[in-house]
Order: sequence, then C-alpha cells, then structure tokens
Amino acid sequence: MDFVELEKQFTQLSRDCFLKLSEAESRLRKAIDEKFQELEANLEKEALVLENFEQEIGKEMASFRTALAEIKAEIQALKTTEEGIYLDELEAQLTREAETKLQPFLSEQKKKKADLGQKISVLKRELANFHKENNMRLIEEEKHFKNREAEFLRRLNIDLERKNEANIKAYSEYEKRLLLTDEEEEIAELKEKIKEIRIAGIRELKKIKEQYAFLQFENRLEFRKFSERIILENNLKAEETKFRVRALEAERRKTDLETESERQKAAFEIQKILLERERDAEMDKNKRLLENELAILELERKAAETEALSEQKRNSLGAEYRKEAAKYDQAKTAVRATLGDALSANAKETADLLVNHLQAYVKLFKKIMLSLLQEIEEESRAAHGRFQEYLWIARRGLPEEPAPKHVLNEFARLAEENFRARKQIYEDASAFLGREIAEIIFRIRNINAGLSVRRAQLKEREKNLFLGLRSLLEKGYREIEAKKSKQASVRSEFKQKQFLLQKEAARRNAEITDEYNRKLARLKTENAAFFEALKKEERGSIRDDRVFAKKSKKRQRELKRNFSVLIAQYEKELLAAYKNELKKNMNEEREIIKQL
Repeated sequence: MDFVELEKQFTQLSRDCFLKLSEAESRLRKAIDEKFQELEANLEKEALVLENFEQEIGKEMASFRTALAEIKAEIQALKTTEEGIYLDELEAQLTREAETKLQPFLSEQKKKKADLGQKISVLKRELANFHKENNMRLIEEEKHFKNREAEFLRRLNIDLERKNEANIKAYSEYEKRLLLTDEEEEIAELKEKIKEIRIAGIRELKKIKEQYAFLQFENRLEFRKFSERIILENNLKAEETKFRVRALEAERRKTDLETESERQKAAFEIQKILLERERDAEMDKNKRLLENELAILELERKAAETEALSEQKRNSLGAEYRKEAAKYDQAKTAVRATLGDALSANAKETADLLVNHLQAYVKLFKKIMLSLLQEIEEESRAAHGRFQEYLWIARRGLPEEPAPKHVLNEFARLAEENFRARKQIYEDASAFLGREIAEIIFRIRNINAGLSVRRAQLKEREKNLFLGLRSLLEKGYREIEAKKSKQASVRSEFKQKQFLLQKEAARRNAEITDEYNRKLARLKTENAAFFEALKKEERGSIRDDRVFAKKSKKRQRELKRNFSVLIAQYEKELLAAYKNELKKNMNEEREIIKQL
C-alpha cells in the first residue's frame, strides 16, 4: 500500500476511530449525566423529608429551652431566698419582762436602801446634835469654871482683906498702948503680943490661901474631868455612830449585792433563752436551708431529666433523620457504583477499537490510548468530585452536629489512594505499550488480553472504592448514633447528692449544737465567776466590817482607858501645883514671920 493509500486508510481509520470514540464518549457522558440527574432529581425530595425532621428537632429544642429556663428561674429564686436571725427584739422583750418581774423586788430593795440611808442620816444628825449639845455644855461649864475661878479669886481677896483688917485691928490696941507706955517690960510684952497676933494673922491668911488653893484645885480638876468626859462622850458617841453607820452601810451593800445578784440571775436567764432561741433558729434555718437545697436539687434533677427526655426525643428524631440520610447516601452510593460499570464498558469498547486499529497505526494507537487513559482518569476524578457534592454527610453535616471530618478525610484518602493506584496502572500500561510497539503485530492478542486483565483490575478498584465509601458512610452514621445513644442515668447521681446534702445538714446541726454548748458553758462560767466575785466581795466586806468593829471596840476601850489615865495625870499635875502653892505660902509665911 502506498503512502497515499496508507494516508487514506489512516485518515479513514482515524475518522472511523474518531467517530466511534466520539460515540462511545457521548454514550459515557450521557450515562454519567443520567446518573447525576437521577441524584439531583431526588435531592429536593430528600431535602423536604430531612427538613421536616429538622423542624421537629428545632421545636423540641425550643420546648426544652423554655422548660429549662422556667426551672432555672425557680432555682434562682430559691437560691436568692435567705432569712436572717434577729434576736434584738426578743432580747428587748425578755429584758422588759424581766424588769417587770423584778420590779416588786427592786422597789422593795430601793425602799430598803432609802430606809437605810435615812437611818444613816438620822445617826449622823444625832451625832452632830450630840456633839453640839456636849460642846454647848462644855462651853457653858467653861464659863462656870471661869466664873468660879474669878469668884474664888474675889472671895480670896475679900477674906484676905478682912482677915488682915481683923488682925490689924486685933494688934492695933497693943500698938497704941505701946506708944503710950515707957516701960520696957510692958513694951516687950506688947511687942510680943503684937507679934503673936500678927503671926496668928499671917497663919490665918495662909490657911485662907490654902483653903482657896484647894478650892481652885478641886474646881480645875472637876472642870478637866468634865471637859475630858465631854470629849470622851463625843469620841465614844462618834465611834458608836461609826459602828452603827458601818453596820447600816454593810446592810445597804448587802442590799446592793442582792439586787445585783437578782439582776444577774435575770440576765443569765435572758442570755440562756437567747442562746436557746439562737440554737433553735439556727437549727430551723439549717432545716429550711436543707429543704431549700433539696428543692433546688429536685429542680436540678427535674431539669436533668427534662434535658435527658428532650435529648432522648431529639436523639430519636435525629436517629430517624440519620436513618433517612444514611438511606439516601447509600442509595447515592449505589447509583454512583453503576458509573464504574459504564466507565469499564466504555473502556473495553474503546480498547477493542484501538486494538483493531493498532495494526494500522501503532504510534497513533499508543498516543490515542495514552490520551484516552489520561482522559478517563481525569473524568473519573471530576465525577468523584461532583459526586461528593451530592452526599448529605459531606454536604452540610447533620442538624446541631458537626460534619464527621475524619470520615470525609478518610473518604478523600481512599479516593486518592485509588487514583494513585489507577495512575500507576495507567503508567504500567504506557510502559507496556512502549515495550510492545516493536512486536505489536505478533502480540496484539496478548495486548488485548493484557488490557482485559487491567480493565478487570480497574473495575475491581472502582468496586473497592465504593465498597469503602459505603463502609465509611455506615461507620460515620454508626459513630453519630453511638454518641447520641450514650445517656447516663441521673437519678442515682441525684440520690447521692441528696444523701450528701442531708449529711452536710446533719454536720451543720452538730456544729450548731456544739456552738450552743460552748456558749452556754462560757455563759455559766461567767455567771459563776460573777457570783463568786459577789461572794468574795461580800466576804471581804464582812471581814472588813469585823476588823472595823474590832478596831472600834479597841478604840473605845483605849478612849476610856486614856480618859482615866489622862484624868489621873492631870489630877497629879494639879495636886503638884496645889502642893507647890502650899509650899509657896509656907515659905512666904516663914519669910514674913522671920521679918517680924
């Protein structure tokens, strides 16, 4: 065959091959378009079904949120409810009642203190009056004493003057006679007589002085005894009054202690009642707190159960949703799987055509074959990419659930592995064609058989691809279903919480009781210490009063003893003065007589 004929044959062969390839490609594209039209035709219908499920799930979610909001509002209202413990008003009331109860006793004690105060005032006034009267007596007696002193002095002078005049008169006759006589014997007798009379007169004067000196001695001694007795009476009266006042003051202190004791008893009872009320109020508060906490826990349990029931219902709807979506996706997978058969059939038809034309033009065969193989792979990739857009699991995930990315990634990985394997097959085919070109005439049957094997491998790969896709879809939906089916029971958990709340309330009750016992013990200790201090004060007062009484009696004895000692001492001093006066008078008498 010449070149022109060969060219014609090549042209004819090429035209025939082109036409047949075009027809095969048209049929393949038509088959592919029909499958995707079938997928797209069901998409709206599937969307309506799934949207109904979405609406039901949305309604259930809205209902759950409304119920949950109401429960949360109740919980918040319970949490903000708090009651305080107010004991000030109770303490004021108890204080008023105690004052009312103590009023008769306090009035009696007040009256008793007033009486004691009046008695003390009376004693002090009596003492003042006694001192005043005694002092007036002393002043009056001092006047009498001074008057007597003056009277004694006046009478002494009168008696002395009279006695002296009488004495002079007694010896004046003898002096006259003495002037008239010249007889010595008579003169001597007269002088002797005058001397005797004068000496007798001097001795009479001395007696008069001694008499008045004794009267003054007695007068001064009596006045001193009187004045010292007044002082003694004043001091004794003062001591006696002090003693009696001290006794009345002790009685008044005892009254004060009795009043303080009764007030303390009332205060103790008030504080004890307040502690009991505080304990009871704390117990009641703790009880209400437990009831409140249990009510909150019950609401929380109700909320949890509401959420669990809502989630169960939503899961049920979601399961139906996923069931439908899985059914649709599996159906799409089955539709997509038929595309592999179309591609394999087209590949076989085209391969047979090329094998038949291979003898005519090997190079063209190789080129066309390689181009065909490359085009097939590209079309498969493009079809696979379009196919993913029709899967619900890849399109937008599920309502309120993220798309299972690991499933999509696994899907992409599986497809990529498949395409890499296909590419390797295509490369093997190219190498195979290269080796067989030289012997194409002799190995056409082998080539056809070899291509048949590889077409079978391609078909198997396509089958494996969609079997893997189906498995991945099933796995993805199972994982979602398994996740939704995991619901823990909340009842046992809330029973445990209820037990812990009751246990905590019992612990708080124990703390309240312990605190009450501690405060009551401290109150009793303080009360006992108060009464011990009162008793100590009372014992101290009694001891001081006894010491005072003992000292007062001692002072009275000392006053009486000192009075006797003082009078004796003064009498001794006056007696010495009196004796000195007598001695003085005697000396004067001797001097006067001696001068005679």
